[in-house]
Amino acid sequence: MQSIDDCSLFIFHLKVHMQLEGRRGRIEIDQTKQPWIATKHARTKLFIGAIQKEAELLKKLNQKLISFVPQLIKSGKDWFSYERIEGDCFKKVYIGSSNEKKKNLAVQLIEAAYTLDIVGVLHGELDHPRTNVLVDSEDKVRIIDFDRGGVGDYSGKNLRHVAQRLYREGYISLKILK
Repeated sequence: MQSIDDCSLFIFHLKVHMQLEGRRGRIEIDQTKQPWIATKHARTKLFIGAIQKEAELLKKLNQKLISFVPQLIKSGKDWFSYERIEGDCFKKVYIGSSNEKKKNLAVQLIEAAYTLDIVGVLHGELDHPRTNVLVDSEDKVRIIDFDRGGVGDYSGKNLRHVAQRLYREGYISLKILK
C-alpha cells in the first residue's frame, strides 16, 4: 500500500502533467512552465510523417510571424514541442456573445483563414470551428491542430470553406461576409 506522501506526489504529478490521446498523436502538457508547453508524440511509427509535417507547418507559420497559431519550440523525429494555447472553443464563446462580439470573432476567423491562404497553408479542418479554433482570454481567435494541414498554392480554399460554414451555421450574415 502507498503512503500518504506517495499519493500526494502522484496527485501533484497529475496536476503538473496532463496527457491527451488523439488518433495520430499523444500530447503531454507540462503545466510547470508559463506559458504551458505541450509535446506531441506520434502514436505509432505509421504517424511519424504526420507529426513531422505538422511541425514543419508550424515552423513555416512561425517564420512568417503569424501570431494566431502555436509557437513551435523544438522538434525531433517523432515529436515536437510547442506553446500550449489555452481557450474555449469558438462555438461555445460565439453562442453566448453579444452581436458585436460575434461579428468580431467571425471577422477574426475569416482574416485568419485568408492569412493561411496567402502563405499557402491549407488547414484541412479549419471549417470546423468546434475543435480547431479557440478563443483565448483576450477574445483573440487562435487556430490549433495542423496535423491534417498541407502546403499549396493560394487557392482561397480556407477562406471559402470558413465563410461558407460560418454562413451556413448562422454565425455570420451575408452583410458581414461582404
